[in-house]
Parts: sequence; structure tokens; C-alpha cells
Amino acid sequence: MVPCHTFITETTFALPVYRWPDPTDVAADINAWWRSNAENGCISVIRAYSLGKTQRLLAMLDPTIGEIFLSGACFEHTELIAPFVTGRLPAYTQLPPDDTTLPRSSLLITSTSPQLHQPHYVADASGWLAVQRHQRQGVQPFIVSDHVDWPSLVRTVAETGCEQVLCMHGFTDPFVRWCREHGYQAHALEGGEGRTHTFHAELTTQRAITIRDEVCAKTGIAPWLFDLSYGHVKKLKETADLIQGARFQVPSAKVPGAKVPSAKVPSDDSLLATRCLKTVLYHIHRLPGSRSIEMFTMGIYQGDEIVPLVHVSPDVEQALMMELLGYAEKNTVVQVGPVRTLAPYYVFEIEVAGITLAPRRKCGVKVEMARIVRLLRDVPVKDIAHVETVQALLVKGIEN
Repeated sequence: MVPCHTFITETTFALPVYRWPDPTDVAADINAWWRSNAENGCISVIRAYSLGKTQRLLAMLDPTIGEIFLSGACFEHTELIAPFVTGRLPAYTQLPPDDTTLPRSSLLITSTSPQLHQPHYVADASGWLAVQRHQRQGVQPFIVSDHVDWPSLVRTVAETGCEQVLCMHGFTDPFVRWCREHGYQAHALEGGEGRTHTFHAELTTQRAITIRDEVCAKTGIAPWLFDLSYGHVKKLKETADLIQGARFQVPSAKVPGAKVPSAKVPSDDSLLATRCLKTVLYHIHRLPGSRSIEMFTMGIYQGDEIVPLVHVSPDVEQALMMELLGYAEKNTVVQVGPVRTLAPYYVFEIEVAGITLAPRRKCGVKVEMARIVRLLRDVPVKDIAHVETVQALLVKGIEN
């Protein structure tokens, strides 16, 4: 590990709940699933991002099971990367226009939903599946991510020996708080809803461009790709001018020159605790022709009006799912595309891992990591949570 004073990191999965399984075990599970499908005469399809995730999956596959095909952007991006990882990827072929020629033992990696004309099984590869336990009917989940998980992130921060941590993308605010509680200076680099607009003003646009050019020169990454991936170079100065107070009280940042923590990995038990809220089913998101619900939106009271609070995965039993679909057919108040606003009736208890202020949202708060706990059939709609109740949790410090 190269020691540094300032460590810049992405925080896409910067919560203790995100812990990746051993990649060797995941690879074994993927290959066992592929082998089983091949033996049953069905093509295996894995949906994944075309840049990064596809290549990671390729490196995990056992090519002795069958042929490997890549579609569209997955093939194009792999062709660009393959020369730099010679010998680390198995042989692969671009998906032909006529998929009826594919061997039944083959595996396809695609960034879109497949439209194959042969029997096939589908899997999703994503880090979000570590907490989104709901498995869509017929879709196999594999926890694979290109992002750092919680244990690796806190270990890396400690091993760098840094005094300052700058965070971008994802759960910036919770990780900034954790860093400050463990003695680091910490700021979020990006603005927007639910973010903290603070970082050192001396990081001007010209300085950012200089850093970008140095990174590009050393790695061979094209400047336009760097801008696309890490973005906002033109807005760095603007963001520096948007310095605002933190949205919740945090311990004072460590003063320059003070001793930094040792490389011991701190405990993660102090970051977030969970709380439960009573909410009502407000929206359902149902794709045309689908027999299932893609997403729920849960609502709470704001005055006498019910307003949307958070999207949650519809992790309910099939019998309840069919009941909700039947209710939606007769009790939809407004429908816009796949989104239906329902007459309030079904009350659910949800568990949340964090709450932050979000003035742009109608309810005034942003809820992190929500999931359904149970249906409360005996609880009337009038007893669901109010915005004031949720904001009170923030004042008390749900993150404490």
C-alpha cells in the first residue's frame, strides 16, 4: 500500500451490510449453475454491466463447460480491454444475429434483457444483490461487484495512513461520518440531493485537470473516459463554492498534524443502527404484460396528505403478490406508464438503515437501505408514520 496524506475513494457500497463473498466461491456457484443448465439443454444468460463486470465474470468462467458468447456492448468493451489482460480471459465469441444457432450448452453475457428463441435460464450479477434478497421468478442472483465492499474500504483507509479522506459516489455521507468518528478529516466530493457539498476549495478546476492528466499519462486512460467516469471536472470550482454545513452534527474533524489512527481496522458496529417505520403502499411499478410487481413505493403522512417516502423491493410471498395485483386492478387512482398510484389500504412495516435531509424531496427526507419487514393487516392507514416522526429520528440520530 502506498502511504498518502489524502485518500480519494468511491463509496458506492460504503455501508457495513455490504460484504462480498469469496470470489472463488462465487465462481464455483456460477459454473455449477451453468453446468446444470447445460446438462438440461438450456442456454445460460448472465445480465451484467458491459464495462468491468463482464470482464470480471469472464475471468471466473470455466470454458470446458461450453462456448461463451458476448452481446453488443459487452463484446465491444471486452475487445478493447482484452489486449491488456492477455491470458486472463477465456475464449469468447460475439453473439450472432441468429441465436437459434447457439449450442444449448453455451453461456451468454449481456447488458440487456435477452430475447432468445431457445430455452434459457437467466442470472443477474450485481453487488446490490447482497441486500436485495428478493429474487425475481426464474432469475438466479450472483453477488459480483467491481466496487469495494465495507471491510476492504475501512482496511484500505487505515493502511494508507492518510489524514484526510475524500469520498465520491454512493453512500458518501455515512462514510464521511464514520471517518470523522474515527479521527480522520473527511469530506464528500460531490454535490446533489442527499450529499454534503464540502471539500477543500483549493482543489480548483485547473488543479483537477492537472491531476486528471497525470493519471491518464500513467494509466493510458483517455481523458474523455476519465471525465465520463469520474465527471464534474468543470464543476469542481462550483462545488467548492457550495460549501455548506453538514446535515447532521458530527465530531470535529481531526486537526492537521495530529497523529493518525493505527492500521488496525476499526469496528463497524458504530456506523448505522436500524429503525422501523409504518408505511402505506403508495405506488406499484408494474411492467406491461408482467405478472409481478417490479417495485413498491411506500408513503407516509405529511399533514393530511400521503406522500411518497422510499422505493423498496417487493420482497413478499407469491400469494400476497397476487393479492396486491388484484387490488391494484380495482383500486388504481392514477396510472402513468407502468406506475400506478393506489388507494391507501395496505400498511407495511419497513426497516431503514439511515435517514438524511433532502429538501428537494416532497417528504423532505431521504431514506437509505429500506426493506419490507412485514404486512400489518390489523393496522389502519391513519396509524402510519408522519414526516415529523421520520425527521425526529434524524434529530435523535438514527445513524448513532
